[in-house]
Amino acid sequence: CDFCIYNRMLTRNHKKLMQQYTQALIKEIRMYSQSAYIKGKKIRAIYFGGGTPSALDSDQLCNIISACKEAFSIENDVEITVESNPLNAGYEKLCQLKAMGVNRISAGIQSFLDKSRKDLGVALSQAEVLRWIEMANTCKFDVLAIDLMYGCPGQTIKDWEEDLKIATQLPVQHISIYELYVILNTKLSRRIQAGSFTECTDEQRFRMFGIAAEYLSKKGFQRQIVPEFHRENHSSTYWDLAFDAWTDSIAVGVSSYGFINGRSYQNVSNINEYIQSIHNERLPIHLVSKQANAREMAERDAVFSLRHGRIDKQAFYFRNRLSVYELFDEIIKKQVVSGILLEDQQYLTLSLLGLYLQED
Repeated sequence: CDFCIYNRMLTRNHKKLMQQYTQALIKEIRMYSQSAYIKGKKIRAIYFGGGTPSALDSDQLCNIISACKEAFSIENDVEITVESNPLNAGYEKLCQLKAMGVNRISAGIQSFLDKSRKDLGVALSQAEVLRWIEMANTCKFDVLAIDLMYGCPGQTIKDWEEDLKIATQLPVQHISIYELYVILNTKLSRRIQAGSFTECTDEQRFRMFGIAAEYLSKKGFQRQIVPEFHRENHSSTYWDLAFDAWTDSIAVGVSSYGFINGRSYQNVSNINEYIQSIHNERLPIHLVSKQANAREMAERDAVFSLRHGRIDKQAFYFRNRLSVYELFDEIIKKQVVSGILLEDQQYLTLSLLGLYLQED
């Protein structure tokens, strides 16, 4: 896609490299599994993405899943999500993933409207995307999830309402709404700089965010974290864990970033460096933080709680033995006055504006 910032290459020209990468990825999984700390952990969710790992062939994906199951202590009801691209996630591949225990498929649809898809540089037409969703639904995954994007160049309020209407009529159980961030040096940023599009205003983006929250709620979707909405009884284990400050996240693969035992870390972003590091029996970590102390963990807890929309003050104190006011008293006062936070005896809750600005 023209807005994509993920590590990517044309796989049809790199079949040998992709096989080497898959082998390195499996070896990295096994290296982590040898740690005494990791051996003491239960894995509750496995997530392939972002980007679209369905670019790998079925055997490569299945081998990685098998490696995870063999290496780690996996919960019986583990949630396994694979991000997919309708271009390379055909019926046979999806069936194989289902047979391997994948129970959640997610696809970056972004928009159903042909004009918007063309503007974003997204392949396939509306008709082709709708056919793919119907096909994927026949595989009987527990959850079929899609991403929609708002604030796109040239996108109108009416366009966004039409995307939401189409999405809620489909057999999908989870809808993610993401504001488009145009990153410098992407194809889309160059097209905008060339004057090809009129960008959405901040007011239009905020209005689109509010429209989505109201419309999805009316159609029976519940908010899990700020941009994630699910039908009843179809919430995602991964999204709950990913924004629990205390949950470890083992990150494997090129460019991936994780959090283990109080340390944040990120792997190298060059695929050849990644493979060479694994070949040399060395974890391919590029950056690692110092171990977070109790106060820093409490700060992390506050930020992650707001990703869910609110802080339960009593529960926060129970977890951290610190009041949220000890950490952020002046900031809380300021944001209550600004209307970003709503305060009562039990909760600090983000207003609609606060939800919209939460990632800032």
